[in-house]
Amino acid sequence: MPQIAKVLPETVEGFLQAARDVVASRTHPEFYEAMRDAYLMLHHELAYDSNGAGVGALREAFSHTRADPAVRIALELCALPIYEKPVLPNTGDAPSEFLWIFALPLVIRFPEEVCGEGPFIWEQSPLPAEDILQVLGKSGRVNETASLRMFTKPYTRSDIFAWGPENTALQVLNSELAEAECPFPLPVHFSTELTGYRSVMFMALCAARMPVGSKTLLRPRDSRADLDLIEELIAARLQMLNIPYEEVTVAPPCPLTASCFVSNPAFLQQVSEICEISREAWDLREVYVKFPMPGYVEIAGQLKDGSEVVLMPAELCCEPRKAVRSVLESVIQAAGLPVSVSRVSIHSRNAQVH
Repeated sequence: MPQIAKVLPETVEGFLQAARDVVASRTHPEFYEAMRDAYLMLHHELAYDSNGAGVGALREAFSHTRADPAVRIALELCALPIYEKPVLPNTGDAPSEFLWIFALPLVIRFPEEVCGEGPFIWEQSPLPAEDILQVLGKSGRVNETASLRMFTKPYTRSDIFAWGPENTALQVLNSELAEAECPFPLPVHFSTELTGYRSVMFMALCAARMPVGSKTLLRPRDSRADLDLIEELIAARLQMLNIPYEEVTVAPPCPLTASCFVSNPAFLQQVSEICEISREAWDLREVYVKFPMPGYVEIAGQLKDGSEVVLMPAELCCEPRKAVRSVLESVIQAAGLPVSVSRVSIHSRNAQVH
């Protein structure tokens, strides 16, 4: 008779406290150190979890975070590095393999007319996966022993957070085994009230089939030649599908966890483009970063007539507020917009739902 897994309350509380420590970080170095500590704790409980008690504790911990988005996001990001390497079923005498899930971040700037069209759904596949993987395979960015796969519809950070780490790994693993696509991404919501929000960060979800024991997947490169070529491939596919766009920007491939950070280069590229669009669309007196509630960051501005407009709607975020505010301020200023330091400080101290 199989042993029934007993979830220990102290394990659940340990997971939650580790996530709270991540959220309480004041700088990015503290944040990454707290994430590492939380990951090591999760790995210790889950890696040798023969009776399911560790997984049960993690699921229960998630159930306690429904009212605290920041802690939930932190727990998800700390668990992703464990779940992003699902083991494949063993087939006969073949060497054991696993999937290493990673992301290729990209930013697509849509034309102004999409703002009045409501939710945008990828009915067709804008990613020429085979062509992109050929470029990545030759670029030296990915371990040459890996057998690569890419899903042809782009996802957003919201998709990954909505699925959660366990379900994300399960979706990719099942799709790999069935040689099928992952589920449809969530719709992207455009609005005439959000004139600047038509530059969106997506991620191409990728999986590398590798021998168990492999330690390295991604390698840095100085040249952008391969990324520029991938941009051209995606732009050509969008044109062929008659999907309107203004610009495509591709960032280097990165771990799935890193693709969900607000400090990710692709996310900052999105913010930069939103600021550039907003600068041309509105006569802004000042622009400021807001934390409307725990776990969210937003960029808003005040017009010369005193009314407020939203440049970037609230995005999920558990990184240190001071660090996030600093990096977003730099992007806003680089785009030629006036940053209101006093407003930033006020909203940071008095974060509340509005």
